[in-house]
Amino acid sequence: MKVLIVEDDSDLAALLSATLSKHNCVVDIATDGEMGLAMVEEWDYDIIVLDVMLPKRDGIAVCRQLRRQGCATPILMLTAQSSTEDIVTGLDAGADDYVTKPFEPQQVLARLRALQRRQTPTVATNALTWGELVFDTGLRQVTYGQQEIAFSPKEYALLDLLLRNPKRNFSRSSIIDKLWTIDEAPSEATVTNLVKDLRRKLKQGGFPDDPIETLHGLGYRLKELPGKPSKLTQETAPADPDLPQPIASATLAQPPLPDKTPPPLPTLDQDEPHPTLEQVAERFQGSLGDRLAVLDMAQTALSQGQLTADLQTQARSTAHRLTGSLGTFGYRQGSNTVRAIEHLLSEPFPLQPEHAQRIASLLTTLRQQLQQPPSFEPASSTMAGMQHVLMVDADEGFTRGLAIAATNLSFSLAIAPDLATAHYRLAEHLPNALVINLGATVSQAETLAFLADLGSDFPSLPVLVLADHDTLEARTAVIPYQVQRFVTKPIPPMELLAIVTQVLAEAQPHTDTALIVDDDPMTLKTLSGLLLAHGIQTTCLLHPANFWQVLQAVKPALLLLDLEMPDCDGIKLCKTIRQDAIYRDLPILVITVHNDAESIQQAFVAGADEVFTKPVPENMLLTRIHQYLNRRRITAPTL
Repeated sequence: MKVLIVEDDSDLAALLSATLSKHNCVVDIATDGEMGLAMVEEWDYDIIVLDVMLPKRDGIAVCRQLRRQGCATPILMLTAQSSTEDIVTGLDAGADDYVTKPFEPQQVLARLRALQRRQTPTVATNALTWGELVFDTGLRQVTYGQQEIAFSPKEYALLDLLLRNPKRNFSRSSIIDKLWTIDEAPSEATVTNLVKDLRRKLKQGGFPDDPIETLHGLGYRLKELPGKPSKLTQETAPADPDLPQPIASATLAQPPLPDKTPPPLPTLDQDEPHPTLEQVAERFQGSLGDRLAVLDMAQTALSQGQLTADLQTQARSTAHRLTGSLGTFGYRQGSNTVRAIEHLLSEPFPLQPEHAQRIASLLTTLRQQLQQPPSFEPASSTMAGMQHVLMVDADEGFTRGLAIAATNLSFSLAIAPDLATAHYRLAEHLPNALVINLGATVSQAETLAFLADLGSDFPSLPVLVLADHDTLEARTAVIPYQVQRFVTKPIPPMELLAIVTQVLAEAQPHTDTALIVDDDPMTLKTLSGLLLAHGIQTTCLLHPANFWQVLQAVKPALLLLDLEMPDCDGIKLCKTIRQDAIYRDLPILVITVHNDAESIQQAFVAGADEVFTKPVPENMLLTRIHQYLNRRRITAPTL
């Protein structure tokens, strides 16, 4: 997937680029609206990520211009303005979806995948196959039989491109356009070598057939599976398939990339790595001083009566960028503070003297907030019924993976790299559960002392101990403390969170639990709050990809299910549940925006017990839920 990001905040653009590149996307970045329009005219993109507040031409104007020109490329809008009016304006301008700042990069990635599926619904699965060759794009793993075949990043990308477009011919220039950014732009000989290396590694991995067909004067495509006739016979291919061939005069080849000097031929197994998320975060931290300096300068000038209109505009623009980037990089409270500064700076010039004192006070608060460690709590963490978990571990790689998994399960996750930060987090917000690495400090005795304090100060707080090594000594050391689970690394983040879910369920008094599955955070918030107010515990699932694992961990008494969601729709989930021996009698209430007879009938045929259309009639929904729960208490076996 080739993505254009139109964003003038360099840190946010770098974070998005690093996240998308890590998931096999080719990313170009434009820093203003005019540049974005020009790049869309010159290159073919699968998706456009478009900020609203941009220099030269704002995102709304860019979106409207693209749609007037007939551009059908999906557009995801980024906006710091979360009011309904602003969102409607973006959608009316032609955007296909929107994300409000601050955001989680994984949320943007999920939205982009959903947009891509709408364009190419036949490739919704992560598994791409050609005979016995299987490419799991989610794991970025290629296997033939039981043997895994390793490739370079560009080789993975080329194989992905061919497998997703089995009947399409790709010229060398079109492959360059799909797999390289505009800053890389290699020669066509690089593509020839790339195809050659891909064929060689497939053969070394035991693959008996060459799946790539060279078409004279056209380029490359995926062959028909053995035994199936090919529309173009082998006689059309050149004798040496890896030698560059001239484009036939009748072929409409893509124009050469403008103003590009081909770089030296790269070594394909040594692709230049994209910056890691940690490197992007470090760069953002390094830029904070300069950004705060602009706000300080404006505040000082205002207090001295010397604030110019240009400096006020510059400071307002800086505050606006910080509003989105601070929350995205883990400083949500700081994002709220700087939003207040932006609001003051947005008032008409000249500002009043009393504004200087208010801005100075906000800047002091902002600096205090930035001294605290970042917290990667998802935006959905404020939803009613969300479980708040504190993770004490200095392993950044593991905690970042856990933060991503927590977002998928709608957990609220705070991270403390040491015990001092953990004390601060506990005072700031008491979690529903705490997970602590036994090696969180240089001394295991300090960690055990911390556990002792927890037992005294928070006797009802569920605690899970995570150990880097599984030893009898470590297991016996935590016996005197209130530890519900002892878990050892390596452990997948989803598995750890499933264990946390079990512990939380055990800690709750015996009450009915409803599992709510919906990709709309506002719907989750509304339904969860409604049920909690009537004594029904809830577990909220934002993405259905992990549905079965959560279902087995929570063992709900009732399921509230949306019909249309990314990766797996509600109809399929209904059918899957009804086929299971344990959960086949689980009450399923479908909630959907569709009120047509066909959609309702499909839901009932799939196994739904009730179908409600949004907006949900609360009294009727609660009545039916209580009826099903009362009936289930009498008839259902213990799961």
